[in-house]
Amino acid sequence: MKKIWDLIRSQSFMAIVAIFGFAFAIYQTYFYERRGEATITLTPPAKLLDIRKAVGGLEVSYAGENLRDSKKTLWVVSATIRNDGNAEIKKGDFDDNDLIGFGVTDGKIVDTPSLRTSVSYLQKNLTLTQTENKITMSSAIIEPNDAIFISFLVLGDENSKPVISPLGKIAGSPALKFSSAEDVQRNSLFDSVVGSDRWWVQPFRMVFYFIAFIATVAVVGSLIAGCANLIGRIKEKRRKDIRREHIDKYKQEQSFAREARTLALIYVSASEKAIRKIFKILKVLKGRASLRQRLAAEYPGEELEWIAERCFRIPSYMRIFLEELAAFGFSVSDNATIDDINKWLIELTELAKYLDINLESDYQLDFDVDSSIEALLIENDLEIEASTPFKDR
Repeated sequence: MKKIWDLIRSQSFMAIVAIFGFAFAIYQTYFYERRGEATITLTPPAKLLDIRKAVGGLEVSYAGENLRDSKKTLWVVSATIRNDGNAEIKKGDFDDNDLIGFGVTDGKIVDTPSLRTSVSYLQKNLTLTQTENKITMSSAIIEPNDAIFISFLVLGDENSKPVISPLGKIAGSPALKFSSAEDVQRNSLFDSVVGSDRWWVQPFRMVFYFIAFIATVAVVGSLIAGCANLIGRIKEKRRKDIRREHIDKYKQEQSFAREARTLALIYVSASEKAIRKIFKILKVLKGRASLRQRLAAEYPGEELEWIAERCFRIPSYMRIFLEELAAFGFSVSDNATIDDINKWLIELTELAKYLDINLESDYQLDFDVDSSIEALLIENDLEIEASTPFKDR
């Protein structure tokens, strides 16, 4: 999680977000289309009367036709026409030759269809026209989220529901299709949050968009981190293969000393940077060992270690690196002798020469390892005289 957060805070990720934001602004300005979109939600036809058993003396007829004898019934059809787009549907968007409405097969429209709406403008200006088995609606301005409720009766077979099909075309809107009332109910929460323009919905919409944005950023960040990690592993594997090829050709006809094998393994696993660090550590440790050897007779152990630490300080990162190298078999410690350190330095120098690594290029020791101990003490004499607890010796 920390890697993902660091990636999100990085300048590269911020640049990607800025690019996406700029692209989205261009899309909103030049390509995003505001348009009205009419949808029709149909409630499945239901029987007006559903008498399951014959009742003596009861007859049901319509327009003089006995429905039981003719095995017919009246079906109630209810539908909702709504503008689910992000812009109004204008009167000019309607095709006068193909108005919005319904066509009925396997039945016959009877009685006058009814129209209801909570929008006063639509209540005054909308009219329904019935022609044979078709019902069409007059053109009018329908604002986003305006809804029109239409119901009518269909006389048809009592055992099979009439088939209702949408009619009409609106400019810029896809072909009209039916959706069931159950689908609308399942999507009502999402539509309320995303599509509604009511003021009390805005806080919920803000929370919804914020969560969606955070989730999107997390997913995108994870994908970018995963891709970057995968690419990094592939590159590192390739670099290791190249380093392994170099080592395979090193001392082919000679026996590998333990030190050479260890350094070769470290080089393959951790690249030439590790070789440079090892060289610096060995130089510091050699200086310490030389200092101890020359001052061992004059100073006891505690005082000698204090001088060695002041002359050849080992930073904490070096000590951590030494612990990591132990896993590869690098056995040089803070108390190593000069002979042990020289073995490693010889093998390291030969390997660096073969690999064309300039060990001295980025290495500057605070003290000249080859100078005398007396010179080292003179360089630190003032500091030692000012702070050492045994300056009167």
